[in-house]
Amino acid sequence: MQPNNTRMPKPTAALVALSLACGLTACGSNHLTCNDDEAKKEVLEVIHSHIDNVGGFDSRIKPHLGKRYLSNVSTTESDKELGRYSCTATYNYEFKKKTRTVQISYALKYLEDQKKSQASASVQPVKMDYLIADAGG
Repeated sequence: MQPNNTRMPKPTAALVALSLACGLTACGSNHLTCNDDEAKKEVLEVIHSHIDNVGGFDSRIKPHLGKRYLSNVSTTESDKELGRYSCTATYNYEFKKKTRTVQISYALKYLEDQKKSQASASVQPVKMDYLIADAGG
């Protein structure tokens, strides 16, 4: 009777190469980049959480709003290792059935303890454009 062989097989070259590739490219990381859908969604949430609280927004502006979205996304600076990105984009929104655009900048940083990226955005240009649109400009 022969003893059972309980040793694990040696890893093949392909498994080693795949493990190394994942390690070098942050395989499975939660670092968001400028054009990731989740990053754009988070940026819009940041902007809207500030703008939707502006005085008169609910009565004067909100009833006339349509779609709001980001386009023309660009990465202006990046540190992939740290998960930090500086970005620009066009904020598009419909107001009284006309599309308006505003250039914005935003940043993404990776929160190591929470294992996720966080967005911050320049809200003032959008606030100003909403007020200009509301005034008929």
